[in-house]
Amino acid sequence: MNNNIGQEQVTSNITNVRNDDRLFVTSSAFDSKTHLASTKETLSICTDLIKISSIQQKKTKSFKLSNVIKSLEYDEMQRMSLDSFHRMLHAEDICERAGVEHVRQKMMTSLVCLFERSFHNTYEEYIFTDVHKRYDLAFSWLYQEYVYANGYLTPNKKKDFSKYDNILCRLLEHLQEKCDELFSRLLRSAPLITDNALSVLKQYCQDENCSYRGMNLLSNLIFYRIIMRDKCLNILLNFTHNENISVRNNAIHIIKKLYEKKEFQQSIEEYALKYLPYLRTSRPPEILFCDDKKSSTSEK
Repeated sequence: MNNNIGQEQVTSNITNVRNDDRLFVTSSAFDSKTHLASTKETLSICTDLIKISSIQQKKTKSFKLSNVIKSLEYDEMQRMSLDSFHRMLHAEDICERAGVEHVRQKMMTSLVCLFERSFHNTYEEYIFTDVHKRYDLAFSWLYQEYVYANGYLTPNKKKDFSKYDNILCRLLEHLQEKCDELFSRLLRSAPLITDNALSVLKQYCQDENCSYRGMNLLSNLIFYRIIMRDKCLNILLNFTHNENISVRNNAIHIIKKLYEKKEFQQSIEEYALKYLPYLRTSRPPEILFCDDKKSSTSEK
């Protein structure tokens, strides 16, 4: 009895294995057919995409920058550049908080030097609205103009200090009216003092309220600007016979101090001996009250 039951179980197991094999064969065949069908569909889709892309390539035109960009008119370019420059001017507080104020100053001074007149008035007005706070901008601008005038940035360029001279004189004329301290500071630290700048200083010295400060500044230039020592000393000596008593007394007082220095004694003595004969005349000649240029031409 038990043997019959065991044989029946073995027979059923063998039958089940055979059925499983049939199912496996059937399923694998089905998968291969499905895979072939999907592959055919993929290939057909790829061919369609290739056809579409080839059609699009035929339709698309080559990109030309000239078709997109239009040349701007000069007035529009000026307006855009001025607007951008104004934005830089108004970014003072932001740049100070970010710690990049020196970069902003460098960019602005470079732009002002490059664009010249179109930015000059705007930049001057911006500086003079608060000259005590923005004095560094004026000084960096002056130095940048000096660099351009010397041709350091553009090789084989002739030296031209006309723009530098104009800016220096305009800064001095403004400062002498509003801030004597900055006026003296600018003259002492300017990289080059031109003849026109000396003329501004002479006018400053002829003002009774500013005479003593101006002559002290001349004395300072005599000591520290050796290249222009003779010019400054000659201006100061000419003030010793100025028609204004206050100006004349201030000049004599400073010349007496300079005479104590050995290096100035010979120049002062020669000047005094040159003008001593005029004391014999009943009336002082006009040459004593003329400007340096007029006196030099009349002497010739």
